[in-house]
Amino acid sequence: MSKHKLTRGLTFIDGLKALGSILQYHVELEFPLKATLNTGSAIDVAWFKERGQKFPLFIFEVESAPTNAMGNNPLKVFSRSNDVFEKPLFYFQVVVSGGIDSSRIGDLQRQFGSHNYRIYRLAEADGQKQLLIDILSQHRRLTDRLDIVGVVDFLLKSKWIDVNIDDIVKSLDFLSYEKNGSFLPALGILTTRYPDLVNLYCEMLLRQYGASIDYPHRLNYNSYFGHQWFLPIHLGIKALFSESILEKGYCFEKVKTWNENSDHLTMIGPHFGLNQDYDNFLIFGAGGFFAVLSTLFHEVQTARTYFAEQLELIIDRSKDQFKVINLMWLMHIAPKNGQGKKFIDKSTSFFTAQSFFSSEAFYFMSLISSEELVHEITHKRDEMPNFEPSSEYFIRPEFDNNFVIRNAIRVLVDSDVSVKQDGTPTIDILRTLRS
Repeated sequence: MSKHKLTRGLTFIDGLKALGSILQYHVELEFPLKATLNTGSAIDVAWFKERGQKFPLFIFEVESAPTNAMGNNPLKVFSRSNDVFEKPLFYFQVVVSGGIDSSRIGDLQRQFGSHNYRIYRLAEADGQKQLLIDILSQHRRLTDRLDIVGVVDFLLKSKWIDVNIDDIVKSLDFLSYEKNGSFLPALGILTTRYPDLVNLYCEMLLRQYGASIDYPHRLNYNSYFGHQWFLPIHLGIKALFSESILEKGYCFEKVKTWNENSDHLTMIGPHFGLNQDYDNFLIFGAGGFFAVLSTLFHEVQTARTYFAEQLELIIDRSKDQFKVINLMWLMHIAPKNGQGKKFIDKSTSFFTAQSFFSSEAFYFMSLISSEELVHEITHKRDEMPNFEPSSEYFIRPEFDNNFVIRNAIRVLVDSDVSVKQDGTPTIDILRTLRS
């Protein structure tokens, strides 16, 4: 076949090449058919498992329009014996424009339909979607691994074909891709790049999670919180995404069950001495963790009191030099009503007695802190915020639940979530807590 000259055909071929590379195939353009000595025929796009293989796994022929000559392309492959040219795992023939009612297409479907062969008309309503789903379905025959982030990122940035990303992601779930624990983390990473995908992440979380508190395996989140404590954060996202107040309360009770589901120790509590990593988490990370849950369950009336109580238990069993970070978080988490006054008074009394406080640390809390931050706080003499209801502390910027969920997902996927950028935290959960 002669090389393509029309821009649309060339662009489509470039997209097939890029997609093949993302799926980790070796891609050849204008791959020559060497089955005979005199044909000079070539395949538009050939995908191989690896470089150096003689026969492609997948063949793509791209037709500008449904001409009489298009029948020659599948014929040059399927007419040869397997001894001469081994048949591909699948043969995709793509008609870029026109041909919706062409009889030639029907004739070819009937002629080669017994082979792994299909024609895709991009001008047809679902032609582009069906092509992509079939490519991913055929790829699934070989592996359950897929660079979901790479595929979706490519589709959204390149606009190679016109497809609904929600439909494609749901198809990936249906095809059981990345059941090793990478499916939701991949979607989470995508939400940090494309905020419009937050609802899709939540929908897929509900589909995979159901109503069960148990999860069958670890999830491959990149952050410490995501790796260790994804389950209560998932329940919080599920609660905030739901429109049912009963579902919100149910999820909160599930978190309490998760935390207290032991005769001796809570999941997160003042259990110092188990190991150094856990001790460090209690001192430098527990406050931030309970703050994340407080934002997710901010619509459940009793949640903030419960999380403040759990953090207070850790504070009471900590040495004075290790109370600092959690006491600051306690002031943020405490309900901004009479019920929370005891927590705020506990914190302010400590800092007043110690004669140190850092306003910068208070207003720009890092989810995971360090000894360096404790040292910085203990050498500052700033005034503490005014916690009266009319004070500036209680004035919050506008936010919505989608904003809160985006932040929670970032906690799960971003290992650098505690690092400041340009003077502001990479995640802002304080906007929700200041309510």
